Amino acid sequence: MKKFFMVCGVLGIVVIIAITGMILTKKAPPSYKLNVKMTVTIETPEGDVSGSAVREIANKGTNSKLDWLGGNPASVRGEAVVIDLGARGKVFALINKDGEEARFYKAFPPPDGHPQSNATMAYYAQLPVGKSAVLEPDDWPMFVTFADMNDPRSVTLVRGGLFNPQTQKYDPVDDFEKIFGENVQLKSIMLEIATESFVSGKGVDKYLPADFWEKYADWWRSVSASEKMKYAKLFAFKAGEYK
Repeated sequence: MKKFFMVCGVLGIVVIIAITGMILTKKAPPSYKLNVKMTVTIETPEGDVSGSAVREIANKGTNSKLDWLGGNPASVRGEAVVIDLGARGKVFALINKDGEEARFYKAFPPPDGHPQSNATMAYYAQLPVGKSAVLEPDDWPMFVTFADMNDPRSVTLVRGGLFNPQTQKYDPVDDFEKIFGENVQLKSIMLEIATESFVSGKGVDKYLPADFWEKYADWWRSVSASEKMKYAKLFAFKAGEYK
């Protein structure tokens, strides 16, 4: 009987080692983490003016054979793009997590049509540095400016959709020339796989006053529910977790 238990014990150890080996040698699902630079160019009478920001976009596949049916959405970290037009003012190309993910897929379409499939993860993992694509106008983000950079309440939508509390819909806005002067217009937006890494505060915080967000918080507490719906999307300056 003792010998029987010894044999069982040895077999058990062998099984555990075999299972552990299978787990350790199981191929990990493909994943990617990319630095994607967005460059915005605005045409002015004085010449083209550009601004850029690097965003981090990452995702991981799954070992499930049904991964293309679901999958996890990509994670996005980054900030708004700031375009400094000098005396004309500053423009902010806002960032929205879902919007940035969709723009990335539009710029670099998944090969099998499924953004979360393992084939797509592997494809994105090998995208070469320097690969770029120009976004179509329908895929451009929202743009805002401030009549007074020291006053968050002076935020003004330059281009995008402004929520209308009465109709519960978004009214289209494209006021580059109206706000910044004749012949000032958005020229192009390009996405590029970059070597630079996303750095928190490298862009937006350099242009906003030090007490900007404190003033914003004080104002936001006094804003009505309908005004919150109107202005909420106009302050999308950062996305993702910051380290």
